[in-house]
Amino acid sequence: MMKLTRVSFPRRAVLAALFAAVCFAQTGGSTSWGSAAKSPDFLPESTIDKGAPRSILLIGENHASVKTQTQLAEFLERLYREHAVDAVLVEGSNGKIDASNLRDSLAKVATKDTAGFWKGQLDLGQIAGYEYVALTRDGVRIWGVEDMEAKRKYTSDAAKRGAQTGLQDQIDMHQRALALASEASAPLDSGMRQRAGVDTAVNAYKSAIQRLKAFQQADGVRYADAEGVYADGIERVTALYSKVRPILPTYDQVAKAAGPYNRLLERAKKIAAGEPAPAGTDPAKLLADFKAAKSRVEAATADFDAALHKAGYADEGAVLADLQQIRDAQDKITSSEESIKTLAVDLGKIESDLTNRFFVVANAVRGGLGKPAPALQGFLRDERQRDRANGNDPEKPYLNERDKFMVANTLAYLDGNPGAKRVALIIGYAHLEGMTKRLRQANVNILAGKIAASEEETEAWENRAWERRSRPAAQIFSHPSRKELSRLLDETYKQEVAALVSRLETVSVNGDGLALGKTKTFEGAVAGSRKVIVATPDSASLRADWGDQVLGLGTLPDGSGSYLIVDRSVAHEEAKALSSRGTMFATAYRTKGANGKVVTNLDLPDGTVGLAAFKARAPRQGKGTPKRVVIAAEGDANALNTAVGSGGSGEPPAWTARLAGFAEPPEGRRPSLFFTKNMRRANERLAAMDKQDPLKIGQIASFEIGLGPGTEHNTMDDLWFTPDAGDHARAYLIAGDNTAEFRQKLKEAADAGLLRNKQIALATCFDANETDAIRDMLLEGGALMVWTPQNRISPEAARKLRSFMEKVDEAGGEPVRGLDEYMDRALGLWYKDSKDDPDLKPLLNSTNTAEERAPDTLEAGADT
Repeated sequence: MMKLTRVSFPRRAVLAALFAAVCFAQTGGSTSWGSAAKSPDFLPESTIDKGAPRSILLIGENHASVKTQTQLAEFLERLYREHAVDAVLVEGSNGKIDASNLRDSLAKVATKDTAGFWKGQLDLGQIAGYEYVALTRDGVRIWGVEDMEAKRKYTSDAAKRGAQTGLQDQIDMHQRALALASEASAPLDSGMRQRAGVDTAVNAYKSAIQRLKAFQQADGVRYADAEGVYADGIERVTALYSKVRPILPTYDQVAKAAGPYNRLLERAKKIAAGEPAPAGTDPAKLLADFKAAKSRVEAATADFDAALHKAGYADEGAVLADLQQIRDAQDKITSSEESIKTLAVDLGKIESDLTNRFFVVANAVRGGLGKPAPALQGFLRDERQRDRANGNDPEKPYLNERDKFMVANTLAYLDGNPGAKRVALIIGYAHLEGMTKRLRQANVNILAGKIAASEEETEAWENRAWERRSRPAAQIFSHPSRKELSRLLDETYKQEVAALVSRLETVSVNGDGLALGKTKTFEGAVAGSRKVIVATPDSASLRADWGDQVLGLGTLPDGSGSYLIVDRSVAHEEAKALSSRGTMFATAYRTKGANGKVVTNLDLPDGTVGLAAFKARAPRQGKGTPKRVVIAAEGDANALNTAVGSGGSGEPPAWTARLAGFAEPPEGRRPSLFFTKNMRRANERLAAMDKQDPLKIGQIASFEIGLGPGTEHNTMDDLWFTPDAGDHARAYLIAGDNTAEFRQKLKEAADAGLLRNKQIALATCFDANETDAIRDMLLEGGALMVWTPQNRISPEAARKLRSFMEKVDEAGGEPVRGLDEYMDRALGLWYKDSKDDPDLKPLLNSTNTAEERAPDTLEAGADT
């Protein structure tokens, strides 16, 4: 719904401030919002001053952007400190949104200030900016002004339009690429075109585009309809469940009481009809039990009747009708989801093939010209920027109905609450134009604008956080008793947060948990379950794309660090399901053994082993040793990696130690060892690597960025593209300090698709603590594997590593598909040449990092 713009932020800020200054100079400005207009978090766009007693601050924002939500929270905090706002109205919900009951419930279980906990939830995208303010400040009034039926209809229709336009956008994009390829290859004569394979590549690309067109014609409508039905079902279930949720506990009590009552009633009827009573029946006791059961049913029914009337239901039949609607909607969700999955598989193959065909064409044209074609090298990046620069959001015309109701509900709120003279109305920024036009007709003062970060591109982790925030809460620590819809309306969320904070009160990075490096694990999180809390001082790791085993994350209330909620059962079951003859998945964690001693265990598909037993012998799977073992580490993966790899000086060294590999013949006999945060994605990436051609023998592609004058040997813009099959797959070594320049160059190459399907050795000449973010950036850009040293190394050590990587090429030997094996050979040659080299020692502590990625679908990366 929301388009991003390419106009630079500083320029937009200057223009917005100038525009606001002109408006205020002409109109005198709204006295209510003069301070707001000067806030660095807010970019004013228009102001209407009618001299009316009521004022609306219309705030456009990006729901998914964590930076936007943080700025929104700071902006609202400023307004409340200056007593400049009486109430906050929001899109996406209808009626009162009460944070006080959740704050009260936390006050009962928390002995410490929970502001730090909520700040962590905000910074990780778990709550919205206005929710944070309501949860940390007294007296915040929040009211939803959305018409839920209009929102439901829009969401369903928008999902259909998105599917349809998405297909057409893909077709148009590849048609533009095809035209650019024709233009770039025009100077080539027929002989050169044939030798370079240009015409063959272009014809194959045209055929791939035709396949997408055929899908659009044959299945496009069905695909769009399924998306629409799915979105509609989610909206219906969310709205109905929100309505019926307060009644469900009393409904359950009626069902619970009705069972014993009905059984006693049947026994009484049979006795009254002349059937002999069972031996030992005491008529007086039977009558007393019956009366007691009837009394319980009547009391439960009375509670149920009171709850349903309080919720606005006329009778029990109306409640049952809504419950039936929920069941029907869930059936439609399930059915449409299956259709989407089936069609998405076919569509994903077509889209992946199109990307590959584009890569092949760009490479063929480059081969014919003898140099890269700039328009093709930067095409995907330019397309991304073109989309961001297109401020003409095609969804704006469809927002009219929602805008109409939101304006009417806003004015109704002001009429019904005379004490609310100044209200902030928070909406998605695509609504700003339409809402401002409609509000011009009302007798209110208006200042409209955007939160400053609203049009900045959101990062992948922010989109993941937004998707989690949009789902109904799951119960983890609490026990039983969508999109834009506030979490403060989710009763399960309220119960869960109170129970979670109560549990976190006993957790601290500095506490008595089971230590593993920088992390501590706290077991017994839920009686009889395998859910645990892992406390960590590293908040940056929480932004990673964790697998399904991580159920939740956030900041500890005592401010000592952050936490992850891990379900060991989920992790173990996923590891078993993903393990195959060639690749074994395992989970590793710290726990207390039978004698109370703290041990490190690994859950393998066929059982649990201790760390010492694991290191003593490579695990077997079926009839042989797997090719790889991939470990999902619970806690500090670096510390676990050190523990797994230690013992290399023994005779013989542990099979997990890097030195063990140096003593083996080139083909090797031990499995490669990897660590990952997300097993499913690791599996996809490893499978993608297996399908590729071996890494080509040739000089290493090496990049030094920001390490001093003359260190950049070539530009990443000139990289060859690498299709799925592994064409032009080589070992790439990138070295540099973690500077803005370094990150920007990597991101530009990633946006252009130049890192996709490549395996990269990231010779980090900076602290290991900063490695994760760079590695994740490369993996998000499509790299299949990123190898990184665990420790800080110098630029000189990186250059030595490069020289020994080149010697691997010179030595020949068996073809190499995985960079992990390639790096083992390079380090083995270095060790043989000068085993006491101080630059080598930090690298010998590194194992392989393997969060693999299946291009265009899933992500992952390699953890040492």
